[in-house]
Amino acid sequence: MLAVCFVSALFLASCNGDKDSRIEVNPQDLYGLWYSESSITHGFWRYNSDGTGTAWDPDEDVHEGEENTKFTWEIEVDQITHIFTGEEGNQAVPKIYTITSITSSSMTWKDNYGNEKYLERR
Repeated sequence: MLAVCFVSALFLASCNGDKDSRIEVNPQDLYGLWYSESSITHGFWRYNSDGTGTAWDPDEDVHEGEENTKFTWEIEVDQITHIFTGEEGNQAVPKIYTITSITSSSMTWKDNYGNEKYLERR
C-alpha cells in the first residue's frame, strides 16, 4: 500500500511539473510579422488579429502579397494550431506546435517530434 502511494505521488509530481512549465500565450503577442531561418519553418509568417495568416519563403522568390500558403490559427494556452488550406480551399491540414517562449522580439516553438523552431519579429 505504501509503495502504491509513493508511485502515485511521483506520478502526480511529474504531471504538475509539466503543467507548471507551460506558459500562457496571449494571442495579441502573435500579431504581426515573424521570420525563421529554420529549414522546416524557413521564411516569413504573418499572424493577423482575425485568426488568419500567411507564410512565404523569399528563397522561392515569393514576397508578401504573393503568398501561396494561407492558414487560420488559434491558440489555447501554449498550443498554437495552424490549419493550412489548399489552393481550392477544400483541404485542411492542421499543424500543432507548443510555444515554449515568447517575447516582444522572439518566439520559440516545438513540434510533436521535439524539434524547436526559433522565430524573430520583423
